[in-house]
Amino acid sequence: MMGLFPNRYVARMKDKGIKWFATVTTLSEAKTAEQAGADVIIAQGMEAGGHRAAFDVTQAEASMVGLSVAGCRRCTFWPREGSPTGAAWRQRYCSSAVQIGTALLRCPEAKIPSARADAIGRAAHPSLYRASGSRPRNRSGAPPPAPYPVQRGLTQAMRDAAAKKNDIRGIQARAGQSGGLTTVDPAGDVVRRLWEETQTLLS
Repeated sequence: MMGLFPNRYVARMKDKGIKWFATVTTLSEAKTAEQAGADVIIAQGMEAGGHRAAFDVTQAEASMVGLSVAGCRRCTFWPREGSPTGAAWRQRYCSSAVQIGTALLRCPEAKIPSARADAIGRAAHPSLYRASGSRPRNRSGAPPPAPYPVQRGLTQAMRDAAAKKNDIRGIQARAGQSGGLTTVDPAGDVVRRLWEETQTLLS
């Protein structure tokens, strides 16, 4: 969820026993979501790949806050960053859980095109781009895309064709900043390693 649900919608969710997991990118957004009734706060730092869930798109690039300084320590929060090492998790020890993505992208179970997996593994300096939606992701000078998810729909055929050809030029190789630290190990091995490293650091 990018942003807040209307009060009436939140009330209906509460009545139905539905939990609201709100994604935020700044401390002020976290406080606003908490006040609006969110059950869980997912703190998404600028390190994360894919869409950044900034409440105000026009201010998203001016609010590139790192997860380690997000300031959500008093919230029940679930960091979203895709960090592939237990050492990085040490800074998030007060969290209830950690949501990862990038660390698992190159695992065989993800079944992404090999061109994308290779690009993620080589990524030393990830950059933002605006190629597929309204959320800020690049400074390439390209014209503004259609609002999300319209742009994604318009480029679906192109992306599907590129995936079949394993052509990185038409594939969205979205990933967090730690792509260069990822491995091609099975997902189970990656998760076990993360758990073991984290337990060692916290002991």
